[in-house]
Amino acid sequence: MSRRSNLVNRIAEMAGPGAVSVRDSRDGWPGLVDVQLGTAVLRVALHVGPIGLSHRNRDTVERRFQNPAGGKPVTDLGGSLPVLLGLWEEGTRPVFAVLDARPRLGRTTRQSLFIPLWQLEEAARTGWAEHHNANGELVLAFHPVLLPSYLEILRADAYIPAEQISAAVDAAGLNTPVDESLEQRARRAATHLVRNAAFSRRVLSAYNGLCALCGLNFGLVQGAHIYPAHALGSPDTTANGIALCGNHHAAFDRHLIWIDPGTRRVVLHPELHARRAVSIGSAQFVDSTFSTLAEPNLREDRPRSEMFVRRYGLHPDKYNWGN
Repeated sequence: MSRRSNLVNRIAEMAGPGAVSVRDSRDGWPGLVDVQLGTAVLRVALHVGPIGLSHRNRDTVERRFQNPAGGKPVTDLGGSLPVLLGLWEEGTRPVFAVLDARPRLGRTTRQSLFIPLWQLEEAARTGWAEHHNANGELVLAFHPVLLPSYLEILRADAYIPAEQISAAVDAAGLNTPVDESLEQRARRAATHLVRNAAFSRRVLSAYNGLCALCGLNFGLVQGAHIYPAHALGSPDTTANGIALCGNHHAAFDRHLIWIDPGTRRVVLHPELHARRAVSIGSAQFVDSTFSTLAEPNLREDRPRSEMFVRRYGLHPDKYNWGN
């Protein structure tokens, strides 16, 4: 049995009891597995491998997942869902890094997938992290037990911001010590909700309930963290918050809005401008967005430039279009 076929079996075990069953580990490129998704079973062609050093003078900031030598193509084994999955085990706990392999079906070229080290470390700490690689492909890294959740998202062709999943994972207790009781987990989850509500109330008060990017009120505005709440050392202060309506909050979370840390100039992602003509609503969203962030009257309530800098530093690959 090859190293990769052994890895298929290890991955199934790490995903948790009853989550993944191995039909045929083959040579691991791919191995055929069944994944339990609620009441349905999804057949997956797992193309697996270890995640190791990148070996291109970037080992301090980068890791690599690579397919086998010999021109072995990505395949769906006759209709199963193909997935590239690497296992990283250098950190505090194991992490899976995955990529939807469907666009790569049939390719026989050597396919190195380079993954930033910060993403793997963030996934080990928070349970879920994302970035787009140089080809624009979404690479996700997460706790092994979340493999079925990832496949559910992939099958549904859905997108959930990493911040939301990390918050849910944290509230569920996946990031807590194993000896924490159910009562302690429940209290921590409730405390998390109270924390967010209190933060949002303070931010909304500072902005008089108005969206800082379009001026909407009607009680449809939320307090949004600039440096994400799940990030280590993120403060729940108005200096790390802006008031945003639901639409601008969603666009901000999806890294489609860039705000200059110094001048507070607002830049929308080129994709939003390109799709402006799709509908009246799309045009109104683009046209109604302020060119400069509206800020509170009190200086102490205004966002700190450092919070924007830290946000962009956390996800450098998502803001290379903004400045």
